[in-house]
Amino acid sequence: MTQEQKRKEDRKYVEGNGQKQLINTSIANTDYIQNVINAYVHNDAAAAKQLYHEPKRSDKEIAAYEKLMQQINDTIPEPLRKATEMEVPTDQEIQKIQQYMQSLDNE
Repeated sequence: MTQEQKRKEDRKYVEGNGQKQLINTSIANTDYIQNVINAYVHNDAAAAKQLYHEPKRSDKEIAAYEKLMQQINDTIPEPLRKATEMEVPTDQEIQKIQQYMQSLDNE
C-alpha cells in the first residue's frame, strides 16, 4: 500500500467508525490554554506573565524562611544593618569613580 493509499484509508476510518474512539479536544480550548500557546509557541511575554507558576517552595517552607529572616534581622545591630544596605550610585557618583580610575591609569 502506498503512502497516499494509507493516508486515504486512515482518513476514511477517522471520518467513519473511528470517530467514536477520538477525544473531543474542544474542552481544552480555554483562555488559559490559549495563553500557554501564545506564551510558548508565539513567545508572547505578556501572555507568559498571566500564566500560573508553581512556587518552588511550599507555603510552610516560605513561612519558616520568613520567620528565620525576621529573627536574623532582629539580632543584627542597626549600624551594621545600615552599613550592609546597598544603594545604587547616582550618575554623578559613577562619573567621579570613572574619573578617579582614569587618574590612576594615567599615573
